[in-house]
Order: sequence, then C-alpha cells, then structure tokens
Amino acid sequence: MRIIHNLDVRVGGEAALIGVDTPTLKAFLGSGTDSHIGIARARWNVRLSAVRAFCAFLQDTGRRTDNPAQPIARQRVPYTEPDALNLSEMVALVEAAERHSPPIYRTRNVAILNVFFHCALRVSEVANLDVRQADLAARVFRSVRRKGSRTFGAVFNDVVAESLEAYLANRHRLHGADNEQALWLSDRGTRLSVRMIQAFVSRYAVLAGIERRVSPHALRHSSATQLSTLGVPIRVIQEICGHASVATTERYIHVAGVERISATEKLGQAFAAERQSRAQATGPPG
Repeated sequence: MRIIHNLDVRVGGEAALIGVDTPTLKAFLGSGTDSHIGIARARWNVRLSAVRAFCAFLQDTGRRTDNPAQPIARQRVPYTEPDALNLSEMVALVEAAERHSPPIYRTRNVAILNVFFHCALRVSEVANLDVRQADLAARVFRSVRRKGSRTFGAVFNDVVAESLEAYLANRHRLHGADNEQALWLSDRGTRLSVRMIQAFVSRYAVLAGIERRVSPHALRHSSATQLSTLGVPIRVIQEICGHASVATTERYIHVAGVERISATEKLGQAFAAERQSRAQATGPPG
C-alpha cells in the first residue's frame, strides 16, 4: 500500500516501522497536507485508516504487542453544501439539455432536470421512480421511498407536469419501454442508474456554461435555496426535502399537503417567469 510504503521510507525501513510510536505516526499523518483545512483533515483520516489497519496486522502476526495508531483521533471534516444555482443558471441548464440531447432522449433529460429542481428529490429517489408513481392528474409522485424506509408523496408543479407529459408521450419509442416499469429508461431499455444521471447532469451543466461542478445534489440544494428566497417557511421546505434531522432544516414538522403544493407552485411560477425573460432577451432554444 502506497501510504504504508511512504511511512516505511519516512521512519527508516521495515524494522523501524515495526517499532514506530504514536508521536511518530502523528507527525507522519500531518505531513505534506494541503493548506485547505478540509482537504488536510480528509487526508489525515485516509492515512489513519490505513496505518491503523497495518498496525493491527502487525499485532495479529505477533510483530507488535500494541497498536500505536489506535489512540490517534480522526479529524472532523467540515461539510459544505454545494453552491446553489440561481434561476437563470437553472433555466440555462434545462435549455442546454433541450439543445444538446439526442432527439430521442431530449424530453427525458429535460423532465429529469425539472424533477430535481422543482421537487428537491435525492438522486436515488429520482432514479428509482416507476411510471405508475407519476400521477399527472393529482400532480404528485406517489409513494416515493426515502431514507429510513419511509414513503412520501412528492408534489410537483405545472413545469414538471408539462415536461413529464412530453416525455411520457415519447417514452414508447425507447427500447424496452413496453416491459420496463422504470420511469427513466437508458439506451439499453433499462432503468437509468444513479451514476448515469449524475454524469448527464454534470455534462449539461458544462454545456450550459456553468463553470462550477453541478451534481444532482446541487440541484436539490438549489431548489431549497430558491424556495427560501421566495419566502417559503423553513418547515415547509423541510417537508418538501424530506429531512428528518433537526440539524438539516431545524426541525421536522409535518405540514398540510396544500402548503407544499402552494410552495412548489411558487417555484414553478418563478422558473417560468425567468425562462420567459431569457427567451425575450435571447430568443427561443434552437
């Protein structure tokens, strides 16, 4: 293992490595780290895991009687949310999918992007949707499976409904559409995987001219941010996002479905207004 090889070289060979102590390990773990605190702490933790495992091996084989890495604490790595997209960037992302998607997948890709932004679903939740769950009349994805084996009715607005209608009208043209229950089909006629969805979101973000990295989680975060900007109460945003932890959106409080519907409608209206404004300024997508 490269980490162990580097430690071996640092302390002076195999014999010294067998006799290495805790202070020496700490010095090694903190050496050559990036100045960015998050990267430095993450690298410390990766090295520590490797060194702990190796010292445990030395114990198991009788070469040591102790594990000098065991007393060393892992570093707490600060978590930062991805930068949220503003409405203009989100519209640009959808327009990039309209312009650059292969014709047969254009409506699918646009619908997926709209579901992410307007419904604030996790990528696994989007990938696992089945056709039967999309209730266009009621404007809801029924029985969406969330963390902890919970299910949830994810309401959606007119923007999502229209893009879903366009996609479902063309879905029969895709390979495997007759037998596959998955809502989103790949070019092989099977369910789109999480990795496939992540890749195409990233690709169209680049084509949209968005210079920072964009992931499905960034779209979910963008949805929550825009809802907050529109004045939607935090408890409603929490219900929409399906957060169960108080650390995520303060406190998990159940709210009436009509409030969630109203909130998603506000987001759809703001999105449509921004798109109309861009169309007037630049013309419709080609």
